[in-house]
Amino acid sequence: MEIKDYRDSDFNSVVALLRQLWPEIAFDLVRLGKSLKACSASDSFALFCAHDLGRVVGFCEVHFRENVLRQGMTAFVDIIAVDETQRRSGLGSALLAIARGRAQRMDCGYMELDLSLQHEESQLFFESHGFERSGYALSKKIPARGG
Repeated sequence: MEIKDYRDSDFNSVVALLRQLWPEIAFDLVRLGKSLKACSASDSFALFCAHDLGRVVGFCEVHFRENVLRQGMTAFVDIIAVDETQRRSGLGSALLAIARGRAQRMDCGYMELDLSLQHEESQLFFESHGFERSGYALSKKIPARGG
């Protein structure tokens, strides 16, 4: 198993992982590709993939940002996706450890994330790593300009 920074050649495999976790989302592949490219080019993000026998089996996206309430830098774990065949293998913990290491290098005082309500197993996973429930995440779709 090798974990390395996301590359454009990982795109299709990352899409497959995202579809495993969020089958209800119709991913716009052009927009997703642009987003991954922008995030991977930014110092404010870390994107990395776990490779096993030439196959991408894990993906993580972390966003580093200043947070007024936390009074400093915060690492927001946007995504940790692990292939269904690799769950409970320690891969999620390995991805989270790398995210934590990168957060420390960015001088982040906190790591945060939000989870879909239906991902109860993920909630237990993060709680087992010391994350505490601290509120609710709410979202609202914003219509496109002119729409």
